[in-house]
Amino acid sequence: MIICDWKINFVLLIKNLLRKYNEIENKFSNRRFNKIYTFKNYNCAIVNSYEDIKKFKNKNKNLVDKCDALDDESLNGHTEGKLSGWCACCNKNVDFYWKLMPQYSDHILFTETFSCQLCGINNRIRAIIHLFKIFEKSEPKNKKIYCYEYFTPFFKYLYNNYSADNEVIGSEYFGADRKSGEIVDGVLHEDSLNLSFNDNEFDYIFSNDVFEHVSDIDKTLSEVKRCLKKGGKLVLRIPVTWSRENTIKLAEIENGEVKFLAPPIYHGGFSFDDPNGCLVFYDYGQDIFEIMKKAGFKKTYGIAIEDEKFGNIGVEPVVVFICEK
Repeated sequence: MIICDWKINFVLLIKNLLRKYNEIENKFSNRRFNKIYTFKNYNCAIVNSYEDIKKFKNKNKNLVDKCDALDDESLNGHTEGKLSGWCACCNKNVDFYWKLMPQYSDHILFTETFSCQLCGINNRIRAIIHLFKIFEKSEPKNKKIYCYEYFTPFFKYLYNNYSADNEVIGSEYFGADRKSGEIVDGVLHEDSLNLSFNDNEFDYIFSNDVFEHVSDIDKTLSEVKRCLKKGGKLVLRIPVTWSRENTIKLAEIENGEVKFLAPPIYHGGFSFDDPNGCLVFYDYGQDIFEIMKKAGFKKTYGIAIEDEKFGNIGVEPVVVFICEK
């Protein structure tokens, strides 16, 4: 009995030491990150778990409560509005406009709205562009950049602003009957599970709300890692259900056909495979951090953002994930 108690106490001690180590490591990671990339006055923090996100939310409770109150107003007939701030894309003081999207939700979709009056780019995309500017000190040169998108304001912004000094490539997915690398009506086709690019080719790969639609996230991340240069970054934004611990797989491909594992969910926008829109294969939960780590990148982390002056606000922080090779 005494031996058994000793073993239990030893295991608890190790767990406590690991927890303390992670807390210290996260604290110094934030400091190193701020020192390397110079966040200046951008209110964000490195997060490695949902617990870190909750701590960040508590630190910014006043703004989160303000967003909560705005969302309550929207449920009582307040369907649109604006917020003044600084657009990281336009480098100007602007108004960010929001409007309810009843076709998707009765609540304000904070990440999808608060669009700049000038460039029209929404909350989550501005956050990604802001981080890219911080990573590259606003002047990237001789970088090779790939985006899993082409017909979007994000790709157009990157191409228009950075293609003079960098190679910026965008693609779309035109269906399972196409081969990666094909050109369809002047646009590159790529399948995330089998990219046509060479090993160690890109400095940056950007994915904006795409990886919930891939049929195999492990294979997709493996392809990203293959195509990134050493030190290259995957900059990833995906919807996450933070109230749930585990990711749910909603569908899979079996013998070339979609097999539904749960009632199908579709996101808006065109799809070459389904007139209903883009089928969701994964409903991600808090274990998203573990899914990324399992892919074998040198470093994986999230950056949580809650900053009113840049129009990056919400009931939940805007979280951008980074995987470094």
